[in-house]
Amino acid sequence: MAKQSNWTLEMDQKLLELYHSVSVNQLAKELGVSKYSLLRRAKKLGLKSKKVAGTCISRPWTERDLSSLKYYLCETDYTYYEIAAKLNRTHRAVENKTRDLGFVKGYKRNIWTPELDECIKMQYKKCTNVAFSDQLDIGPRSIARRKLKLGLKPLSKKEIAYISMGYKKGRQ
Repeated sequence: MAKQSNWTLEMDQKLLELYHSVSVNQLAKELGVSKYSLLRRAKKLGLKSKKVAGTCISRPWTERDLSSLKYYLCETDYTYYEIAAKLNRTHRAVENKTRDLGFVKGYKRNIWTPELDECIKMQYKKCTNVAFSDQLDIGPRSIARRKLKLGLKPLSKKEIAYISMGYKKGRQ
C-alpha cells in the first residue's frame, strides 16, 4: 500500500510559489512526496499541467530545426514520431509546429486520379513535393506517400538542392 501524504498549508504555499520555476522531481524531493502526488495536488490547486520529466519551458525552434522539419515532412515518409526522434523533440511538438507552418491541409478522400499519378511520374525528378503541393493543392506529405506507393524513390538532399536552384541533373 502506498504511503499517503498529508498536505499542510506550508507545503501548499511552497508548491504554489515554486511550481513553475523548479522541476517536478526537485520540488517533490523538497516536499518529501512523490512526483505523482505533487502533480495531483497541483491540479487540485488549479495549477496548469507541467511535463513530468524536465522543465515546462519548451525549446525554441531554430532555423536549422525548421529546415530539417520541412525536409522530413516534404521529402520523406517519416511519421511524426520518427521526425521527433531525429529532432530530439516530442511528437506533439512536431505535430503542432507542422500545423503552425501550414503543412497540414484538410483531409480529402479519393483525390488520386490516374492523371495525377501520371503527372507525378513524369515530373517527380523535376519538382519537389512542396512545388507539387503548391500546384495541386495537396499536402506535401500526401505527395511523398503517393510517390512511394507509385514505386518512386524519394529524392536525395542533393537532388532537391539541384531542383531548388533550377538545375537539371543531366543523365547520359
